[in-house]
Amino acid sequence: MSKKSFANANPAMAFISMAEDTEDFSLTQSIKAELPIKADPKIGKEEIKIVPETKSKRVQMLMQPSLYNEIKKKAEQKGISVNEMMHEILKIYVAI
Repeated sequence: MSKKSFANANPAMAFISMAEDTEDFSLTQSIKAELPIKADPKIGKEEIKIVPETKSKRVQMLMQPSLYNEIKKKAEQKGISVNEMMHEILKIYVAI
């Protein structure tokens, strides 16, 4: 039995199609000449970006266990965390 020789044949070439002689459309056609140029509506206008404030400050609070339990019950009724409930309470208190 003789050994196979792969010296002249690349098995990957069976799956790669050879490039045909076709003209490249981008080289033969002028696309810019056909498309109308539209003015950019954003030119001359300043964008006002509103960045929402993040909750990045930490606070450690001491409170009575009964008060904590009441806040926790209210938070569970609203479907939010105790932290979010405290945030809402403090926002309402400060916004006098």
